[in-house]
Amino acid sequence: MNRFGEIADELNELIEELERGPLAARSKALRSALQRAADRACEAERVLRAEEEAQPEAPKRVRRSNGGASAAPTQAVDVSGVVIQLPRAWRAAAGARRLHD
Repeated sequence: MNRFGEIADELNELIEELERGPLAARSKALRSALQRAADRACEAERVLRAEEEAQPEAPKRVRRSNGGASAAPTQAVDVSGVVIQLPRAWRAAAGARRLHD
């Protein structure tokens, strides 16, 4: 699972907490926004996974230097995060939740 999958799982946990919590009746709009964000994160995860699977395996090169130590090639992956703007009333609760994790 890549980072987008982890984000989707965290968003789904938030949605479940809102459905069970005391603010369930008043949080319908927030739950909808979180669900859309979770859906987008799942789609991003599927796209990244498909791209990774579509890339052909490059033959591994072994570099010998200073005593014959081998080095594996490295790949840089650019992953951008998903930002959700919460209403002001929810920001304090979200910050407090992060402190308890």
